Amino acid sequence: MCLNYSVAWLLKDDSEGRIQVVSALAGSIPDETDLQNMLRMATALGNLAHEHEEAKALVQTFGI
Repeated sequence: MCLNYSVAWLLKDDSEGRIQVVSALAGSIPDETDLQNMLRMATALGNLAHEHEEAKALVQTFGI
């Protein structure tokens, strides 16, 4: 589901919301054990960071 929402965020102009979603996703990836879910979460982070420098920098600080 997070992947679907991240596609919707590509069209939104809500920087604060985008940063909140990135923080929530990045914080939950280390606890995920299913490889498919981790891949989807990482792809969602990529979508959220797309053409958004602040989100991109935040994703990079998490080492993902």
